[in-house]
Amino acid sequence: MDFFIRFEKPNHKIMTRNLLMLLAAFLMINTLSSQEMFIVQSNNLYGLINKDGIEIVKPKYHFIDDFDYTRDGWAKVGYDGKFGFIDKTGKEVVELKFESIGSYDEYYKDWALVRHKGKYGFINKDGYSIVEPSYDEIQKFGTIHSDWALVNKNSYYGFINRTGKLVVDCKYDEIKPFNLIRKGWSIIVSNGNYGIIDNSGKIVLEPLYSEIGDFDIYKRGWAKISLNNEKFGFINKKGEIVVAPIYDNVEPFRKGKKKVKQDRTSLATN
Repeated sequence: MDFFIRFEKPNHKIMTRNLLMLLAAFLMINTLSSQEMFIVQSNNLYGLINKDGIEIVKPKYHFIDDFDYTRDGWAKVGYDGKFGFIDKTGKEVVELKFESIGSYDEYYKDWALVRHKGKYGFINKDGYSIVEPSYDEIQKFGTIHSDWALVNKNSYYGFINRTGKLVVDCKYDEIKPFNLIRKGWSIIVSNGNYGIIDNSGKIVLEPLYSEIGDFDIYKRGWAKISLNNEKFGFINKKGEIVVAPIYDNVEPFRKGKKKVKQDRTSLATN
């Protein structure tokens, strides 16, 4: 078996790289040490002193989180159930007014979900309000619509976009996920009736119907609709009414059968 001498020779490139890595680690440790702080307690209140014993924040908070945990350079602080942020100089950079502050980037990049007076909104990484806390519920972006977040206000649903703008008013009892009945469409519910919006928020079919069936069951490109579960007709894939809902019943004609039951459950039906 042959052994190659090159494995025994010192590799100057590797030695240089290792030396640089050790130097970088040493500098990092020194930097962290220079920023080291300690939590101090007095009369059930917490503050901060630095590694030299100098007071950075006098004991005035009921809660102090780790720096950089929620947001780089900041620490979440709390007093009497209200939360905000301080920076490493001890300055209050976000006022203690929120009942809760979520993690950044959980809902959208550089945004954190906040709750104020029982309502939800968003702040950005500078601590400024992007979406005022006015909603009872905010779902994550992309859950129902690829670019929007579903919001609930006073038990009605709508959408905000990624700038925080309300793009569909909160006026629906329910908004189903897009692309189920047809690509780019969503079933909406208002006062117990069903309709359709497209992915721009435009109404395709007014919410007037007790049922909107699946496409292509009776005729390719058509879906059955119903008024009050009493009168039936059809729409096409443009949302146009091609057969007015004036009939007591509509069933597909099949040779040898006088009546055929529809077994498939529709997406929108009472």
